Amino acid sequence: MNQLPADRHMAPTPSSCGRETSPEQDAKALSRQHGVRDAAFQAAAQGGGENYFAAFALLLHASPFHIGILSALPQLVGMLAQLSSVKLLQYLRMPGRLILAGG
Repeated sequence: MNQLPADRHMAPTPSSCGRETSPEQDAKALSRQHGVRDAAFQAAAQGGGENYFAAFALLLHASPFHIGILSALPQLVGMLAQLSSVKLLQYLRMPGRLILAGG
């Protein structure tokens, strides 16, 4: 009978399969796991929140202009945050602190 890893909800990493891996490979595998988890939470937040903004605005008798602004604002803020983070990273030259400040 196969032994399951202690953490059954995660896919096995190369290091848990009995093969020797380098620290760089372990870091890449961990980074992929975090990336997938981040994407899943972002999709849940977007699907659970942004889709209902317009319906809530209609409940409050918002005009079509207000609903358009409300629909476009999250994408605009995200784009501006991405552009400003690149400039801020070039200016500060401290990626660790920028990542910690961004959450």
